[in-house]
Formats: sequence, structure tokens, C-alpha cells
Amino acid sequence: DLGHKIGLHLDLSAYPDIVSSSELERAVSFESGVLENAFDISISEFSFHNPNSRSEIFDDVKVGPYLNASASYFRSAYEYASDSNGYWRFKSIPETIREAEKRNLCILTHPVWWVPEPLSPFDRIKRAINGRARYTENRYTDMLAVSNRKNIGFEK
Repeated sequence: DLGHKIGLHLDLSAYPDIVSSSELERAVSFESGVLENAFDISISEFSFHNPNSRSEIFDDVKVGPYLNASASYFRSAYEYASDSNGYWRFKSIPETIREAEKRNLCILTHPVWWVPEPLSPFDRIKRAINGRARYTENRYTDMLAVSNRKNIGFEK
């Protein structure tokens, strides 16, 4: 509602056989479709997770109908900040905004790093792992309870 857009952050390592733009377009289309259906939105942009020499071969501004935010054109036209691996990559968000010489910003954040209390990156990952484990256990236990099935080995 504030004019922001959601794009796809594609992990190319999940697609080791992709070597052409048409294959990349199919992967982007598939993963965008998942987001579009889940959130009732339209995806028209993507960027690569952990860019590397393999992702850099896909430098076209557009891949099919999708804007490639990882293309060198955008890397040179936008100020960029990322909290990858629990560390500010390049500059922090406040520094990026304060020092931005360009009008356009690309800020990449990951929910796992944003927690209510200050924690080291490793403790944040442990928090996420434990939280997901509790969620999975509770979901399984609740599913069995709703189905009136015995949860063998579980004592509550």
C-alpha cells in the first residue's frame, strides 16, 4: 500500500543445471508463481541469492518478462545494503540512506536477523533453528490430536 514491491530472491544453487536464460526464466516463473499464489501479488523482478561467477553470466536487464535486479546496470545505478549472514554487507541501512549519492536504493534484509533482543549472528541462527523445530513439533502434535490419533512416544 506504500508503493513498495515484492520481488523474488532466487537461490541459483537450487538449480545446478541452469545454463541458459530460457531455463532461468522457467525457474523464476515457477518460484514467482508460488509467491504470487501465496500472497495474491504479481512478481515482476528477481535478484540472485549469494551472487557469484555463475549468476553473473545472467547479466541481461530482463530475463523473459522479469527484471533482473542483479544485472550490472542496477548494481551501478543503485545504492545497495544487505544484512547477509547477520552482517551489514558494504554499509548499514542508516549509512546507506545518509550517504546515498544515488536516488535509488536496494535494501535486502532477512527476517532471521531481526530479533527483539541483541544477539550474535550465531545465536540468531540457533534461535531460528529452535523456533522452527518447536513449530514443526507443535504442528505435528496438533495434527494428530485433531485426527484423534495417538502420538506414540510423546508425553505432554
